[in-house]
Amino acid sequence: MSNRFPLFDINNTFSNLTILLLFDDAKPFETIFFGRIARALPRLRTLEIINQLKHQEKSVSAMTTNIDFSHLAVLILHDIHIDYAEQLIFLL
Repeated sequence: MSNRFPLFDINNTFSNLTILLLFDDAKPFETIFFGRIARALPRLRTLEIINQLKHQEKSVSAMTTNIDFSHLAVLILHDIHIDYAEQLIFLL
């Protein structure tokens, strides 16, 4: 990456990033993490998740958090815990 390709835009987001693969086999992805992803990557079109670990923070309030993946067109879920499917389908 060079300095000719800006990492952040004026809103401190990665506005040019459109594909993201998330993998972790040591810690689950919690709802707050997906909120941060949605805010930092406003043009995310493809999200791929690999994580078999159960959510530690599973509650109705966590599931109804205002998270918006407005440009997401492709959601790929490999080897996941059912918590991720429930959460992300609910958000979309």
